[in-house]
Amino acid sequence: MSTERFFIADPYNDEHIRLIAAFEEAHEITTVTSTLLRNIRQTRTEEKYKEEVKDSNEIHQSLFLQDEEAITDSCHIQAEKDMKSCRIFFAPISTGRSRKLIPLATDYAFDVLGMEDVFVTISSGSTDHELMENLELNGFENLGENEGNVMYLKEKQFVNEQEKGNAMAA
Repeated sequence: MSTERFFIADPYNDEHIRLIAAFEEAHEITTVTSTLLRNIRQTRTEEKYKEEVKDSNEIHQSLFLQDEEAITDSCHIQAEKDMKSCRIFFAPISTGRSRKLIPLATDYAFDVLGMEDVFVTISSGSTDHELMENLELNGFENLGENEGNVMYLKEKQFVNEQEKGNAMAA
């Protein structure tokens, strides 16, 4: 049985950078997270980076799932602490199954980062119907198309209300 583990990409971890670069190459992903992580490492000490992350209003993190050998899925979170709102950008991959990273990344945004709203944008010309279905199965609301993109939203308040309703029904 394969077990996947959930990670926050660390720019000071050689193995994370190697795995992400291999994932990007295998899936022909052009938004190069591995390059971004290397640039952070080359321009800041680890202490300076951690201080900037702690003090900044903006959050930029890459998350990934890894099995025994390789990364199986990844995403990037851009958030604003004061607005309690974030955008998650999922890697453009075909899994042929439900994407475990969607609920993990969403719960991470709500419970760890303290976000109230999670947005996911998909290009309307995209053939990523799998991702769209997975978002809807995970409680995201399709807000419609705007400027060539389909916007999805999941609100923490709505999630909490659903949980209360389910508890009352039990």
